[in-house]
Amino acid sequence: MAKSASSVDWLNRVFGDSKYSDLTIECGESTWHVHRVVICAQSPFFDKACSNGFKETSSKLIKLEDDDPTIVREMLRYLYTGDYLEQTKEGEEGSRRSALSTNVHIHTIADKYDIPALGDVAISKFSARAAREWKTEAFAGAIEEMYTSANENKEPMHKAAVAIAAENAKTLLNDDCGQAFRKIAEAVPKFAAELSIEIVNMKEKMPPTFARYRCPNSMRCNKVNMLEGLGQASGSRTCTYCSNQYYVNVWVSKKLDD
Repeated sequence: MAKSASSVDWLNRVFGDSKYSDLTIECGESTWHVHRVVICAQSPFFDKACSNGFKETSSKLIKLEDDDPTIVREMLRYLYTGDYLEQTKEGEEGSRRSALSTNVHIHTIADKYDIPALGDVAISKFSARAAREWKTEAFAGAIEEMYTSANENKEPMHKAAVAIAAENAKTLLNDDCGQAFRKIAEAVPKFAAELSIEIVNMKEKMPPTFARYRCPNSMRCNKVNMLEGLGQASGSRTCTYCSNQYYVNVWVSKKLDD
């Protein structure tokens, strides 16, 4: 459920404020003073860690030893505000990470700590940015990260990346801007396979296209016509040059190879 403007303003103010905090989260050298009512209500993982006699219940301290502090920070920001920052300020830890990569990492941590709404936001942000930045090396790098990360629930993010790549496959697979993309496609067979399937599916869904057909009147015309999708058509078509009409099955027999 989306947070109201007033609640977001209030939660923004208390995010990182130790006053009234009843839980501390540590990751690397970073520490956040948080509120269980905010954190545990949105994450079954943290709810469990703060109840049922776990050591965190008495110590009021949770250590996240295997995570990236910048990603943890943005996860917590989301829990308080309903949003997160894709890029950090120059010079801050994690500032060299691309926004696309951040979205991949956020999706991974959302799955790890059972925050599905955050995962949905990460996919939405990734898709919107990838639609603008699909020519960049950052897009290729994000694909590599999502296919090699430990996230068990990768499929939604995979689908988002594959859809963008398939839509722009002609450029990515042929032009100079796609060099980094092609290297990743070669290095990650699973992505290449899923991309191939998506391209085939897209072609099957495409409307009929024009093809070349030689006029059946080979003696007097024999000109090449561009006619639209005769494969499933019926009736007859007229030659653009000699104006003679021929049944579709006759035209189909005169189709030229692409």
